Amino acid sequence: MISFKFPLIIVTVTFALLPACLHACPNPLPINGDIISPLGSSLTLCKKGNTHFLFTGGVGIPIYASTDLVSWKLSGHVFQIPTGAPWTAVYTGGDDMKLWAPDCKVVDGVVRYFYAASTLGSRNSAIFYAYSFTGANGNWTNGGLVLSSSFTDHFNAIDPNLSVDPVPYLSFDSYWSGIKGVQLNPRTFLTLSATYDSLAFRNNGVEPEGAPNSEEAPVVGNHGGFWYLFTSWNADQEDYQVHVARSTTYNGGYVGQAGVVALNNGGTLILASHNSEDKTSSSIAMEPYARVA
Repeated sequence: MISFKFPLIIVTVTFALLPACLHACPNPLPINGDIISPLGSSLTLCKKGNTHFLFTGGVGIPIYASTDLVSWKLSGHVFQIPTGAPWTAVYTGGDDMKLWAPDCKVVDGVVRYFYAASTLGSRNSAIFYAYSFTGANGNWTNGGLVLSSSFTDHFNAIDPNLSVDPVPYLSFDSYWSGIKGVQLNPRTFLTLSATYDSLAFRNNGVEPEGAPNSEEAPVVGNHGGFWYLFTSWNADQEDYQVHVARSTTYNGGYVGQAGVVALNNGGTLILASHNSEDKTSSSIAMEPYARVA
């Protein structure tokens, strides 16, 4: 089963139904409670024990908790306010609201959390790591800088996503030279190499900020002997779409259903913004959250 994450909504589809979404995408499931995402699409979801934790971008990185995925309550922050995360200031200009695009996974009983520090449209960006043995407020440790980018790089160190099968592997990037990936140390969850794999690229002939047909927010998941790479495409600067490609390896070789490689615009549409209320927002298909069950 694959669950997709969006601001304030959750959509679930099975692998068997993915092609059907080309014709009829599912509507979001309703949820309620305290959730307010100050950075729109920046949400991530993971489960520790009987509690689901939902993290958003923003000051201190808010933590919401639920036992049923329907009713949510604000339970605290990853980084305590007003202290925040001062180590990110060189990338955010000191504005903790610029902590965004989070991703969490529970690995070996520990909540592993990755987040980006940047400003809109900038490549002066970084991905950081934090961890907790409980996921609760006040129980987080700064794990350090994972990787960064600058204005001279042709990639952007944002939109992290952790996969752990067969090894800890971080996919990331938005626009520029496409989706990247790098293997992580299974003990520290920091990078093992300064060389990054290229996973997907959309060459639309317009580079890079403000261009239609962007590709960003990667998610890698394993199912049935294949690895699936989900990415978000900005179709016309209004509507987002989630596309998927698959491979027999986790670190490359992804191909869409039509046989087009992901490094050359390949990918199969599985979810798109739809219904009038979602026409001009990225809330329906901005960032896929994959959970294989």
